[in-house]
Amino acid sequence: MEDYLNVVVPYLPSELVSDSALSNIRALSKVLPPFSLAGFESRLGTAQPVVDLLVRFPRLKLPLPQAFLAHSAWRSLHNLCQAWVQPSSELYDQLQHIWLEFDLDRPPASVPIPCLFLSLSDTVKDARSLVKLAHRLPEHTISASIAANLTRCAHALPANARIEHLGAMLSRPNQAIRVVVSGIRLQQIPEYLTKIGWHDSTNRLTALISNLLERVDSVAILDLDVGEQILPKIGIECFNRQPSPHPRQQQFLDYLVGQELCTLEKQAAIAQWTGLSQNIPQNDAAPTNLMWGDLFLRGKAHSIFWRSVSHIKLSYQPEQPLDAKAYLAFGHNWFDASVPLSA
Repeated sequence: MEDYLNVVVPYLPSELVSDSALSNIRALSKVLPPFSLAGFESRLGTAQPVVDLLVRFPRLKLPLPQAFLAHSAWRSLHNLCQAWVQPSSELYDQLQHIWLEFDLDRPPASVPIPCLFLSLSDTVKDARSLVKLAHRLPEHTISASIAANLTRCAHALPANARIEHLGAMLSRPNQAIRVVVSGIRLQQIPEYLTKIGWHDSTNRLTALISNLLERVDSVAILDLDVGEQILPKIGIECFNRQPSPHPRQQQFLDYLVGQELCTLEKQAAIAQWTGLSQNIPQNDAAPTNLMWGDLFLRGKAHSIFWRSVSHIKLSYQPEQPLDAKAYLAFGHNWFDASVPLSA
């Protein structure tokens, strides 16, 4: 993964990823295999230098360092992937991807333990299948009350929404399951949360959503932590999918700055991240694992590393200050050479 990082780091503003954070990310990248889709989770408030790394695990029997497999969490992930790659397995149709998130508030351990997210296909439509998949999460015991809460989360969904991810926060002491609801409309969030038993003693959420509706897409992603109870902290992932530059994205960032959720320096830095980098095989920085593909497709495809701002997530918890994070995505693809790069 270090080779991939070397391609995109020159475009990474120091306002979003400090030198100390980048040092932790580099140390982690030295022990990880290459992943073709990844991203940084960057806090936007003042004096928040911590940046986490996310990677998408491919549907492959990806070789892991032997030291990793000595840890039960990695063995569980390895076994999960062994089943996932088999077309005869139930998981083959149920899982689209597996995401790993590495918390980097300190230098990584020799065997870094990730948070793990199962990306569910749209074939997972009923609560029973959801609970069954939750039992596959490493290092988690699904009690009757947790299963009941997951079932409630599934049954209360609006018709336009679905549960897209189940997460196991393996690196954190909180063993609640992360439930990620996609396709939900912002205005549907308060009613949905009430139905599943979430409580807001401050009633600030409705006002927040009204402010968001003026500045971001109406369809969002909702993050929940589900344990013996529905925990109070939630996340709202906000998108502006209109072609950039678009006034609403600027309005949203202006709003975050005005609410002291983002600094002016980080607001300006976000715009610097998006772009393309051509991976040229003769370039010393080019990842070696892409060499044969680049040579085979030379003249037929552009070998491109792309960078984009995926979304901005607001963390909301009653009686606690809001928090904002930007998700800076990057990845590699081969693009048809007959299509101009500017397209």
